[in-house]
This record gives sequence, structure tokens and C-alpha cells, in this order.
Amino acid sequence: MRVTKIISCIMLIIFAATLGGCSAVKNALKNVGKSIGKTVSKTPKVVKEELGERAVEVAYDTVTGNNQPTNNRTTNPTTPARTPTKPNRLAGAGVAMVGGAAVTEELLSDDRHWIKDTAQGAYVWNPEPQDGESVRWDGGTVRDGNNLYAQGNGRLTWSKNGQVIQVDEGTFEHGKHHGKFKHTFKSGNVDYSNWNHGEEIPLPAPVISPEDKAQQAFIDYHRAITEKNYVQAYATLMPEQKERVGDFNSYSAGYSNTLSSEVSKLSTVSASDNSVTFNYELTARDKVQGNKVKVQKFNGQVTMVNIGGNWFIDYAKSAKVDEFFER
Repeated sequence: MRVTKIISCIMLIIFAATLGGCSAVKNALKNVGKSIGKTVSKTPKVVKEELGERAVEVAYDTVTGNNQPTNNRTTNPTTPARTPTKPNRLAGAGVAMVGGAAVTEELLSDDRHWIKDTAQGAYVWNPEPQDGESVRWDGGTVRDGNNLYAQGNGRLTWSKNGQVIQVDEGTFEHGKHHGKFKHTFKSGNVDYSNWNHGEEIPLPAPVISPEDKAQQAFIDYHRAITEKNYVQAYATLMPEQKERVGDFNSYSAGYSNTLSSEVSKLSTVSASDNSVTFNYELTARDKVQGNKVKVQKFNGQVTMVNIGGNWFIDYAKSAKVDEFFER
């Protein structure tokens, strides 16, 4: 309608110019300017009415005729801006932080990589989730939003189907392993690890000395006897030592009543890359008549030699120092 009105005014100017000369033209132009001014002054309101409350408010540039935004709002002022979701700083967690606060407990509990401890209700990061797992955290906590997390130094006990399988000792940061940890397993074995906010940092390969390798080979020898793996034990002997103990059949028969053979208190006498000599104590338990168990203790010395990276018993001697029956 407004465009039609403007066109009509221009046609009046031309008609007036034809009939009345210059003065008529001047008056007609004046009237047209007023009409255009009124139309332009209504433009922002009209645009807003036509596009609704979410429209961008604009101001009309009477010089260029361009619409210029008056601000950067693109939504209804009464609707709060949506806070973008940003990931947790620990990327491995797979947990989102919304508006700088922790996600709700319901969402956190849906992630199997987070497990809630049975003592305080604190969450702990679970690198390898398995069915039937539970944890008990004995240490401090920190609250983030609606959730508690294990925090600081303490002890984390892992159980599976109600049975303790592992104990972790170290420091937790926001529910994640952080720093050096000691891990004690159900078998009694102990391992160590190093962590950075839930990500394990591989430890350098330990440097094992020749004497450590030699002593471990001697321990394994007596473990093989306890487990009645006489073939492995006999293979640990050098030819000269095999001659001293006899052939395999007589050797294995000598341990037929042995229940266990354990060495302890190993102390190095001399060591080189290819030969290690050390003292030891041996405790042997043998089954005797009447289902009794006789315990014999020996003090001994052994020389181990390195051949191709494997350690063998070159010479061993011992003397009995005690004997008694178990009650």
C-alpha cells in the first residue's frame, strides 16, 4: 500500500509540472517528502509486527536506504541464552561439564567408567569396567556440583562379586589416579604404576642386575621342586652339578615325599656379569610316616653361572642346622 502511495505522488508531480509550471512542482515535491518521511518513520514497527517478537530491530538509513541492525540479539530477550556444553578437562572421562558445573548424578552414574564407592558415595574413575565390581574409598573427598569425588591420598579397595581382588594406595585428583600408586593383588603380588589425571604413564623398564637374575633363578628352581616340576628343576643344573646329584630318576625320587622347598635370606658373596655366588637359608618340608611333616632347615651357598642369558646352578652345598616335626 505504501509503495503504491509513493508512486501516486510521483505521478502527481509530473501532472502538476505539466499544468502549473515550476511553483507547482516545488509544492508537489514538498508534499511527497512529507509522505515519504511518514512512511519511513513507521518502518521499524511494521517490520517487527510482520516478523514477530523474535525479529531483529532495525533502523532505516534515509541516506542509503539500507537496513542496519541496532544490536546483536537474535532471540527473544525474555529467553535466557543457552550455555554451551564443554567437555571435562580429562578427555578420557567421557563426562560433560555444563556451565562449569559437574553433570547431574543421574548422568554420571550412567557412565560405567565412573563407579561410586560404598563408604562415602564418592565417584572414582574405573579404567576397565567389569560386571560385579564395587569399590570402597578410605580417604578425602571433594564436591563438584551435585557429586562427590575421591580426593587426596588414601586407599581404594576393589571387589568383584563381594571378594576383594585389588587394593590401590596413592593419591586421587577429582576421582582419578594421579601420581605414583602401589597395587596389591589377591595373590599377594605387588605392582607399581604412575598416573597423570587418570592416564597411566608407562614406567621405564626396570634395570635388573646380574645378581637379582641369578637369585631369582635359584628361587624358581626350588619353586619347581615344590610344584613337582622336576624336569624344569633338573634342567637348571649344570652338567657337573647333575653328576653330584645323580641321574634324573634318582634325583626326582629323592623329592618324592617333599611338600615344599623354599629359600630365603639370600645374601651376595660375589657377583659379576656371568657368575654370582650367594649364601641362603633353605626350609624343606617332607611328609613322613604317620602323616607327620618333618621340617628341616639348612644353611647353604650356591654359585650361579650365566649362559646365553639364562642362569644355571654350577655348584651348591648346604648343611643342616635344625630339624623338627610340625604340630
